[in-house]
Amino acid sequence: MTRAPRDLASATVSDNGWVGLGGAAGRIEFDDQATDEVNIVGANVGIGTATPLTILHVDDQISNPYFAIDTRSGGIAVLQFREVHSERGTFYYD
Repeated sequence: MTRAPRDLASATVSDNGWVGLGGAAGRIEFDDQATDEVNIVGANVGIGTATPLTILHVDDQISNPYFAIDTRSGGIAVLQFREVHSERGTFYYD
């Protein structure tokens, strides 16, 4: 296992390299393309929350409403608007 440098502010990662918990766990992957990619793989992403409940969970930590992007069974993509963990509106795309 390769260890990341202590100062990640100056770390360089090779093409298709990653930083994270392991090759099959939550990680940030870097891909050198015509338009470079930075991918978060194998993890839920939280903005304003330390406990994301969905693929992308955005919470302002001030009021209860938030939105989330997730998938439902069968691969249906959803954008949910929630308040106190109850759905208030949902857009579906399948």
